[in-house]
Amino acid sequence: MKLIQFLKSKTFFKHIALSVIVTIVIAGIILKFLSIYTHHGEFKTVPDLTGKTYNQVIQSDLTDNFTFIITDSIHDAGKPKGSIIAQDPYPGTKVKRNRKVYLTVIAVLPEQVAMPNLIDLSQRQASAMLETYGLKTAPFEYRLSEYKNAVLDQKFRGTHIEPGIMISKGSVITLVLGKEKKDFDNPTPDNEKHE
Repeated sequence: MKLIQFLKSKTFFKHIALSVIVTIVIAGIILKFLSIYTHHGEFKTVPDLTGKTYNQVIQSDLTDNFTFIITDSIHDAGKPKGSIIAQDPYPGTKVKRNRKVYLTVIAVLPEQVAMPNLIDLSQRQASAMLETYGLKTAPFEYRLSEYKNAVLDQKFRGTHIEPGIMISKGSVITLVLGKEKKDFDNPTPDNEKHE
């Protein structure tokens, strides 16, 4: 019976009213704090970074509002090295302050390819394979061999290069080809050396 009397008393209703008021005040303070902390209603417009370099961007005042991260680099000989070609979010997008902006840039270093194995291929096969890999052929060298125009060695900057070694695309490779003794005695004209 005492419980029912207490639930009907003014003291109980005062405590309920006080609890509701305290809850509303605490909720209001938390919401206000979250609004300030998350910069609710404040937006920054993402600038167009295309054509600029990463260093130009991070040395500008843009770093006050955004965080820039390079996520990818591609090779494109027609564009300046290190320049930004794509970004996410797109220019003009409205975002919160300190938003991460992901960048795709043109690679500064040349594209790398694995040196193919050209040993025992014919000169024509080896030259075609070098072209496929984006490598260039230097004037041929010859070595005495019973296998005419077969590749006996592959050289990069004057020394043997093993297959699988990473080198820059566009590098020049020297092919050492087999040549029979009779061909050494009767040298071919310069224009026939690359056949």
